[in-house]
Order: sequence, then structure tokens, then C-alpha cells
Amino acid sequence: MERSNPDQVLNSTTATFQSQWPSVAIVSVTRNRCQPLICLLSQIRKLDYPKDCLDIFLVDAASSDDTVERVKLHFPEVRLMVTGQNLGIAAGFNTGIEEVLKSGTEYKYIWLLDSDAEIEEDTLKPLVGAAEREPSIAVIGSAVYEIHMRSQIVTAGLQIDWKTSNIAYHVPKQETDDGLFDVDVIPACSSLTRTDLYRKLGIWDRRFWLYWGDTEWCTRAVEHGYRICCQIKSKVWHRNWANIQPDFNFPYALHDRTRSALLFNFLYNPEQSLKGLRSLILRGYLKAAFENLTMRPNFGRAYQEGIQDFLNGDFSKKDFSSWSEEMGLKRIEDLCESLSGRVPRKCRVLLNQFPGASRQKEIKKAVLKFFPEAEWEDLPAKKNPEGAVARDRLFGYLFNQVPQLLFYLFAGFKRKDIIITPIFLPCLSNIGAARYTLLLDSSLRGVLQKNSIFRGLAGLLAAMMKGFKVAYFDLPKIEKNRRTFQEASADYNQITKVTT
Repeated sequence: MERSNPDQVLNSTTATFQSQWPSVAIVSVTRNRCQPLICLLSQIRKLDYPKDCLDIFLVDAASSDDTVERVKLHFPEVRLMVTGQNLGIAAGFNTGIEEVLKSGTEYKYIWLLDSDAEIEEDTLKPLVGAAEREPSIAVIGSAVYEIHMRSQIVTAGLQIDWKTSNIAYHVPKQETDDGLFDVDVIPACSSLTRTDLYRKLGIWDRRFWLYWGDTEWCTRAVEHGYRICCQIKSKVWHRNWANIQPDFNFPYALHDRTRSALLFNFLYNPEQSLKGLRSLILRGYLKAAFENLTMRPNFGRAYQEGIQDFLNGDFSKKDFSSWSEEMGLKRIEDLCESLSGRVPRKCRVLLNQFPGASRQKEIKKAVLKFFPEAEWEDLPAKKNPEGAVARDRLFGYLFNQVPQLLFYLFAGFKRKDIIITPIFLPCLSNIGAARYTLLLDSSLRGVLQKNSIFRGLAGLLAAMMKGFKVAYFDLPKIEKNRRTFQEASADYNQITKVTT
């Protein structure tokens, strides 16, 4: 591949760059993201980087939309790999990386891009320029910005909190002269890596299905003496930071996040492995316990099965689609019709915050069709910011919700008849706030559940007791004989070997 002479001065940098621009292979994985992907590929064409130094490798993971056809028609320069199945994030990127390594072209860098990311003309040059100047850098990434508030930075790299085994956002308070910051992790939405390091250190660990794969690879590089950096002068906008819509199918993401966090902690925190694993297990079971109060038992089940699969050394793909089928999701009109006769026509309804005013109107219209005299109480975030909070803030609003739960427990006559809440923003006190819960997804399909305070509390206590047993009785036995743990720490030569 011929090389073009670069500009004498790098865009968005203060340093000069005298050598030729190195070749870069762009690798992206997509599945049913046709519109965002087409936008990204169009932006890649406009990159301020020599076109003869760029190639695009796209892995399609069994898309059911017209992604493959449109890419072939409008972007013939893309090297397309159609897997026919959903491989997960790690194995998906591995498919593209391996294709780059055996392509016969000596690419100096591989740039991983999420298929729902947006870039600008000068996103790539600052990354390459910094990597060329600093040979100690293994991975360098862009600052990630909010897609709907384009000037709002989300994170500039990520940091590992070893005390809690969590990943924290990193937003620098002030810029450095060269725009570089050392971090622990570069998320794969925009991650430039030296190609020869994949041959030296191996590719991604395929046991990390959705989460922690980028964290594991960056940590592996750090253990070999390399730096992980963010170049804040390179920007990328990410549509869906979590990559998954939190609906009734969300348990598979919770399961993988739980299992992968335990595996990462075991692999890279060995001197505190038992302590770190115990902390993660206890927190996982505590979250599972409180899902009994949010009326999302499948979410709690996902936490527990993620822990058990780790302890059993099971890192296979899991399919939780049957869980949603078991619940028998129905339209909100059908759910309201099934409530007729159970609650009075002049029922008391508590409506949790749904995104978009149109959704609120649809819900009220459906309920009023069957209960025209219903009395409404809205729970908007501005009046009660703790009333409509995402799962990740569970512990933050626990203190405010428990007194309300106890109040309803001892004053049952003040309970509402119905609480209507989205599955991704549930009230912690569902079982105490109303006699029935309508739990809905973004399309206003969901389930009707009868709330039982005592059954919910019993489920909470049972999960907490099981977590205590696993953390303090089962875990030491497993750690002592290390049979399943040896499976969990399988040889990287087998897990991450490169096929060329």
C-alpha cells in the first residue's frame, strides 16, 4: 500500500509530524444498526486522513434489517464479514481483528469504532499523531460526547476503582498542552491500538460477551508496561452508551455484566481475589434482593445466575428470550381491561415518569377508557427526583424510599390502586405504593402484577441470605480447591490466540 505525505502540522495538535502517515485498519461490529452505521461510514469517507492509508473492516453479526445490502450497494470499499450469528462484542471485534492480521497488508494501527458512533473530520489524526510521538502508548482513544447535547462530554477514558471493582467515568478538570491523559481503560467506541500488540499480547478474551472486554485488554497491556491514554482533542459522539435498550430482555445484559465483573476481578486482582469477589457477590445478591421491591424478578434472577455461572466456570452465551415469553407481555389496553372488576372505577393511579409527553398521554388515554373516574398522581422527576431513578442509582435512593415503604406497610388504606412505571425507571417501593403494578416497556407493552408487601419482603430476605451463604461459605470452598477457578483463568494462549 502506498503512503501519502502527511501535513507538516497535525490538525488539533501543537506538535509537528515529519514522517509519513501510517496505514490504519478501521474495524466495526454491527447488528441491526443500519441507519447509524450508514451515517458512520459516510463520515469515515470525509475523514481528514489519506484515503490510501485507510481500510474498513465491517463485521455484521446476523443483522435482520437491510444492513448488508445497503453497505454492499453504497459502500463497496468496505470489507464485509457476515457471521450469520450474534457473536457478542469481544468475539465480534476479534473476527475483524483477525481478518486484518491475515489480510496481507501491514497496518500499523487498528481503530475500533462502534457502529452507532459519530465522528468528525479530524477525529483520527490526533490519535495517530499522539501514538506516533509516544511509542509507550498501546491504546489511545477519543473523548466521548453526548449525542443529544453535543458539547457535553461524557468521559475521556475510564478509570478502574479497585476497591469496588467498578468502572468510573473520567472527566479531566483542565486540558494538558498535548491533550493527553493517562487512564485505565479506553472504551471500544473509539480505540486506536498498535497492530503488532495484538500479535504479541493476543486478541480480546471472548469470555467477555458484552462488557469488560475492552477493560480486560487495556489492563493486559498495562501489565506488560504500556500506557493507555485518551486524546481529548479527538472527539466521538456515542448514540447508545450502554449499547442495550433496558427493556424486558435486559436480563441478559445484567447477567453478562455481573459474570464479567467477577471474571475480571479474579484475573487482575489476585492478591485480593477472595475479598474482591466476596464484595462483588454480596453487591450482586443485594441488587437481586431489591428487585423484589421493583417487581422485576427476572432482573434479580439474572444477577444470581451471573454469579453462579462464574463460580461454575461457565462463560458460554446465554439466551434469556424465553424469560420474556414466560411473562406473556400484553398491550396496555389489554392489561387495563384485565383490571376491570379488580379495582374501583374511581381508582387511584400513581404514574411514574415516562420519557416523552406523548407517552404520558397514551397511558392516560388507555387507562381512562376503562376507568374514566380515575384519580391521577404524577411522579415527575422535578418534584421527586428519587421517584424515577435508574437501576444504577439503587443505593443512592434507598435511604429515601425505605421510610415510604414502611409507611405504606403500616398504613395500607392509603395505598394507590395502580402504579404505572417503565421497566427501566421503577419505583423501589412498588409493592407498597399500590395494589397492582403495570410494568411497561418503551412500546407500552408489559405485565400486570399484584403487589404483596410480605411476599416481596420475603423474597428480599431470601436473596440476601443466599448471597451471604455464597459469599462466606461457598466461595471459600471454591477458592480452596480452585478447580472451577482454574477453568476461569484458562491459558491466554488458548483464549486469545491469533489465527493468521
